[in-house]
Amino acid sequence: EDGPDNSGGGARGGPRGAFIADAGGVNFQCTIDGCRNTCNTMYTRRYHTCREHIESLDVVKNGQNARFCQRCSSFHSIDAFEAYGPAHSWVH
Repeated sequence: EDGPDNSGGGARGGPRGAFIADAGGVNFQCTIDGCRNTCNTMYTRRYHTCREHIESLDVVKNGQNARFCQRCSSFHSIDAFEAYGPAHSWVH
């Protein structure tokens, strides 16, 4: 029975999801500059960003203005987005 361990959890069922689900008493804190919110769902823990900042149009992360991209699930410079859209305008 060799192969990936899909017994974990998470959106894709892989080991990464299992680690997050089994985190137990570990508290993940939002990594946005100046935020002390706890990431208390699997989704927010995965990206180390609280729900408020995932949904924000403009945040400061590592001293740079950025926005969370709904398409690729990572932060990009505000300049990469068209107006107020949820995803950046270029594909990587």
